[in-house]
Amino acid sequence: MLPMDNQELVYTSDGLKQYKKVTENSGLKHQRCVFHLMKDCRTDVYKYLKKSKDDSVTKMLIVRYLTEINNVFRTL
Repeated sequence: MLPMDNQELVYTSDGLKQYKKVTENSGLKHQRCVFHLMKDCRTDVYKYLKKSKDDSVTKMLIVRYLTEINNVFRTL
């Protein structure tokens, strides 16, 4: 078993607002799950793209940047 000196306890969640009270009451640090973070980012970007009046080249660049960011997290 590892010694607990100088270590902080952290809990990981999908980031739902319902967990805010757990964070406040527990004294633990909160870490958002990277999978859920990227899922929410993709959802928001795709919603934006559907409503956007941007030209197709701009939309493709946005998707490309999102893919590059997603790939960074895949390598962690």
